[in-house]
Amino acid sequence: MNKSSIFWLLFFCSGIGIAQAQDSLSTYNRMLIQQQAEQQFKKDYYYNPVHQLDYSNFSFSDILVGYQKSQSDLYKLQEGTGVEGIQIAASSYKKLSNNRSIWGNVVYQKNTQKELQWNNNLDLPLLGPYVIADSTSNSMKYEAYEFMGGYAKKAQKWSLGLEASYQAHLGYKSRDPRPKSISSHMQIKGGIGYNITPDWMVSTHGLFTNYTQNTQVSFANQTQKAALYQLNGLGTWSRYFSGKSTGTNIERSGYAYGFDLENKALDFVVGMTKGASKLKRFSTGISLKNADNDAETNRLEENANTFYFLKSFAVDDDNITVKYNYEKGEKKGIEVYYTDNEATGLEKLLEKKAYKYTDVNHQVEGLYELNFSKSQWMIHPYWRYQKTTEVLQESASKQGFTYAYYGLNLTYTQTLTATTTLTVEPAVTYRKVNKADNQLNFETTKPAMKDWLLNDFEYLSTDYVYWGATLKYALEKVKKAPMFVAIAYHQMDFKTNKQNNYVSVTLGVTF
Repeated sequence: MNKSSIFWLLFFCSGIGIAQAQDSLSTYNRMLIQQQAEQQFKKDYYYNPVHQLDYSNFSFSDILVGYQKSQSDLYKLQEGTGVEGIQIAASSYKKLSNNRSIWGNVVYQKNTQKELQWNNNLDLPLLGPYVIADSTSNSMKYEAYEFMGGYAKKAQKWSLGLEASYQAHLGYKSRDPRPKSISSHMQIKGGIGYNITPDWMVSTHGLFTNYTQNTQVSFANQTQKAALYQLNGLGTWSRYFSGKSTGTNIERSGYAYGFDLENKALDFVVGMTKGASKLKRFSTGISLKNADNDAETNRLEENANTFYFLKSFAVDDDNITVKYNYEKGEKKGIEVYYTDNEATGLEKLLEKKAYKYTDVNHQVEGLYELNFSKSQWMIHPYWRYQKTTEVLQESASKQGFTYAYYGLNLTYTQTLTATTTLTVEPAVTYRKVNKADNQLNFETTKPAMKDWLLNDFEYLSTDYVYWGATLKYALEKVKKAPMFVAIAYHQMDFKTNKQNNYVSVTLGVTF
């Protein structure tokens, strides 16, 4: 996609809301709308596209260009030492009428993920642990294109919402080994709501998702090739295809469904979502005798359950909202074993459940909106409990962690003049490691893989304080279209005196 295409896509998306931009809104009010603090806090509620009808009382659009850079002393090796790159994005929400809304966004990113090890794939959270990897430290350059659009309508007691999104990613490394990965991710989401009474509303939603990724690894130097491993989790690899395969194909599909119950008079919502997905990994470019070009090596079955409760209280002109959120995710990995002989060639021998990962989270948080005539405070404290376990069932190799997170986010927005505002957003989070259990079996683990696992264990088992702030200045030089610049700096201080830092600069306009 060339730069001209990107520009026109951004212009089209942002232009959705131009026609109904509100003439009477001040710069201060436009920036409060642009921040979407309350909507972000209620993201579980707005996950159902039916509720986009109430997302905002106003139409608004944003266009922004941003630069980011991060550098880490302590990190997971598969994620690299940091990311540097640019982003161009546009988003829009438009109230067509009191009972119809449309929204959309488009994003382009061009980044470099620095010094990755043990990972030649894109979208690691979707695939883990099934990646093709090597021990060299190498940077991944990638581009991302994302498009999303939705429509919601209310007719008497019924409400309908639809949303579709598509993401395409391209990544490559310019030094041996040289993987080239292309992924696509499509999601279609729909929701239906029914007003039982003027105050009570019940809603349901469903999601379908389809994902594919193709990764092929080549070498410029044919005499000195790094060994390629088809990883199976916690430092293990496929004995049949590692060193014999130069690529992978990933196929992943899934669904989710859920419901929520809302009372507008009491201002509370309760909801739940249940989802499942299945992933298949195929090894490609196989050099085994009599083998087909590709063979299924692994399957990953994933289940996810969420539950949330929201309650708001009005105090004069201010508002207090509390939320409880529960999430449980589980991944079960299956390894496919093969046999290879002169007579029959490559044949499937058996399948075994080999890998399991669980992640359980409980989170309690609050949002206090304190309004004055020319300023606003948003106070957002939270506490989260997390427990993860990762197990290789055959070898009894496992590790587990229990965390407590304590955090506070503040947002202060102040009117400076009739056409200027200033927003300051300090934030701090403390992660306390309550338990770190390392029962990894290193008997057959290669030394380089052992170093990798021990490095990641240090990251996962170390307390840290994450702190920083964002400073945003807005100036309305053009009527109804304030421009803004935002500068952010965040730092993660580990108990071991190692530091990770992140900085970004964003230029944008909202209208």
